Amino acid sequence: VKHMLINHESIPSLGIDVCVNNLWTEFMVSLMGLNENLKHSVKHTVFVHNLGGFDAIFLYKYLATSINDTERDNLNSIIDGSNKFISLSCKIGDPLMLQLEFKDSYRIFPVSLNDLAGIFGVAGKTSEYAVEWNNFNLFDINGDKLATLMRDQFIDYAILINGDSVSLYEALVKAQELYFTKYNVDITTILSLPSPINDSFENF
Repeated sequence: VKHMLINHESIPSLGIDVCVNNLWTEFMVSLMGLNENLKHSVKHTVFVHNLGGFDAIFLYKYLATSINDTERDNLNSIIDGSNKFISLSCKIGDPLMLQLEFKDSYRIFPVSLNDLAGIFGVAGKTSEYAVEWNNFNLFDINGDKLATLMRDQFIDYAILINGDSVSLYEALVKAQELYFTKYNVDITTILSLPSPINDSFENF
């Protein structure tokens, strides 16, 4: 996102769909690089806070339309009764060396990212999203001063949001250490906390 925003001048000429597709391609190529030197398939778990409410829709759409037929046969999802994604997994590459599973950390720890960071003693969110940014006119290089100002604010937010990813990562690392040591539970293998452990989390 940071790369696309900083190079936002190319969006009007290429079109938003092409730019988004290029963004996803770069993302997947970087993930493929994780397995370059491995002799066997390795599974990578990617946590997204509130995956089911938003992000999984875009992940699934891209994966379903951009991978080949063999890879598509290995695209799986778990969806709850409210049609929200619980997890999304796939195997990609030739051969199918890269295994990815996207999971919702909110289902394991049902609190806001800021609260989760506070519980595990790491820095929380650094900024809040403004609904005024839900407008593609922000990318109009010939826009008025207000649009330019809002675009600059959005770019700053998109760069700072990397800090939110760091917060989630650091909180989950601490959670993994705690729950594996105390309960022998690997949080990358579960979709929600077992009841006794959930009770301990609620009492933090």
